[in-house]
Amino acid sequence: MTGSLLLKWYVDDAVIFIELWMGIGLEALVFGSEISSPGRRLLMMGLISAVAIPMMMPIQKYRRFSKQQIREAIQISHNGHVYPFSEVPVKPLTAGWWTNANVYDPAMSVVFQKDKLDEVMARVNAEEREFYFTLGAQDVAFRENSAVVETLENPQLFELVGVLPGLEQHQFSTLVFRMLPQHN
Repeated sequence: MTGSLLLKWYVDDAVIFIELWMGIGLEALVFGSEISSPGRRLLMMGLISAVAIPMMMPIQKYRRFSKQQIREAIQISHNGHVYPFSEVPVKPLTAGWWTNANVYDPAMSVVFQKDKLDEVMARVNAEEREFYFTLGAQDVAFRENSAVVETLENPQLFELVGVLPGLEQHQFSTLVFRMLPQHN
């Protein structure tokens, strides 16, 4: 494998099956080759269940929630309407960085340079439109280009309208900023 990394969430669904195989192996180790009785099988199933049942809650959480709440971020910027699941013509300008939110908003621009952000902000002012910025991996983004993050965190320019925690790591948290109207 070339630089690949096995991340925890890829293994979570397999944990129950791994535990079953471990239980079969444990039964063979404990009871050897003798034929196991129904009581021994029940004991082994109880031991396996003692580990497998508590694992179901985290696995269900992964199935119900996304690691990074990108759809929810777009719902904030589109007042609850998400393309292509809605035909409501809500058309704010949207941009994002360190997020895949453009899956739900194909018109979203990827902005990671300060001059590009300034261009979008000038367009927003000229067209008198709303502008939302979806930011994921805030710490990484700040290290990569602090000027963009500092602009978003400027309370005279933007307000934070959404903080969407991600599962597990902080890097999957998503922030949604709305540009405040600029009066000239």
